[in-house]
Amino acid sequence: MSSIDYRYRATVLRVIDGDTIVALVDLGFHTSREIHLRLDGYDAPEIRGPEKVLGKKATQVLLHYLPEGAECIIQTGKGKTFDRWIADVFTVDGFSINSRMKTWCEQNMKNLKWGYVKKKKVIHETKE
Repeated sequence: MSSIDYRYRATVLRVIDGDTIVALVDLGFHTSREIHLRLDGYDAPEIRGPEKVLGKKATQVLLHYLPEGAECIIQTGKGKTFDRWIADVFTVDGFSINSRMKTWCEQNMKNLKWGYVKKKKVIHETKE
């Protein structure tokens, strides 16, 4: 994260995909805001297109770690990407959701070969 990081308590409202959530973030002083958060440090497979089966599985895994209504801690400082704040998300007892999801993605995407055709991302399953 950047040299200036901010930490907030939040409640998960919904999981959008394997690396994006919507949370109600407690900003302090009895002020909360609904914010889209992009989990930092990994790219989950997309929920549309050729990787959608794996993308939906990644979404279910993130939903397992962060069910709707779960309390969490977010740490942010990098700004926005695609109208989502980039954040590290932790359980209230300190476990990194980003690290768990990064490990899941690495283990489950290792059999995919990435390539680009006419600026569109395509994947091919490789046989081992």
